[in-house]
Amino acid sequence: MITKIIRGNNAHIDSSSVSKLKAQAKKLKRAENITHTEALEKVAKKFGFDNWHQVIDGNKVFHETERYFNEGIFAVFNLEDAMEIFDTKFYLTEDELAEVVIHDAYYQYFIHLIEEDDEDNRQLKDIYSEEELKEIFDNEISSKKFYRINFMIPGLSDEGACYSLNTLLDKATFKLPALYIVKGKFLENDYIFDNEWFEDDESYLPEHWPENQTNIVSGICIDPNLPQNFENKDNSLRTKLEIQHWWNRPFIRTIGENDETQYLVRVLDGGAWDRSTNHGVSNDLDSAIAKALSLTKN
Repeated sequence: MITKIIRGNNAHIDSSSVSKLKAQAKKLKRAENITHTEALEKVAKKFGFDNWHQVIDGNKVFHETERYFNEGIFAVFNLEDAMEIFDTKFYLTEDELAEVVIHDAYYQYFIHLIEEDDEDNRQLKDIYSEEELKEIFDNEISSKKFYRINFMIPGLSDEGACYSLNTLLDKATFKLPALYIVKGKFLENDYIFDNEWFEDDESYLPEHWPENQTNIVSGICIDPNLPQNFENKDNSLRTKLEIQHWWNRPFIRTIGENDETQYLVRVLDGGAWDRSTNHGVSNDLDSAIAKALSLTKN
């Protein structure tokens, strides 16, 4: 099936459909003994484009969505649950082209699901005809909305991905997505009825990342926003991302008030196995920053 979307005066086509047009042009070239360019032009016009150049231009709008499908993470929400999303800028971004890009892969995932009411635990493809499957799937995909998760999260395993992503989306929605698509792989959200993750105040989230801190002086984070257990946690229990971000990256904690204010320089460097290491106290911020900067040069 060739998928073409009309937006105003512009026609858009996904890369899968472009590949199918190229295949048709190849056959046409052989059948009519014409040049490759002539075949491409004929095929383009057959499907409503003015020329092949318009096909190439119409495909460009899909590139970012296709890249995200292969390299990033999508959250797939039921329509009614998507209404509970309250952040669509920082954590989640709706992608209106995702349904087209994901369609074929989603269909293959869907037809291999186990029919819940089948006593023999057969897959949908073994119960329904192709025509019935397509009708059921059309209802399925039309009941979903697709959102990009605006963070690349390295080190996600299949077993822990849903729990980790649910914890992340606590900051963006009151309802969980039905499934996630991680680098093209479909993961059913096993924790969709588990509310325990909402109570976790110790997860390492994007708001804790160094680049998302709001008080930074000379590259040193002052009173960074970190998980509650960051200062007293066995280093072996820290996430890979937490270590990558904060290992050997000094930060400063403010203690006291007014004339009694002091500044603690701390760093996660292995000096202590169960906490960040204290590298001294200063009575003024400039001295603390100088001390912190000296640690970055060691």
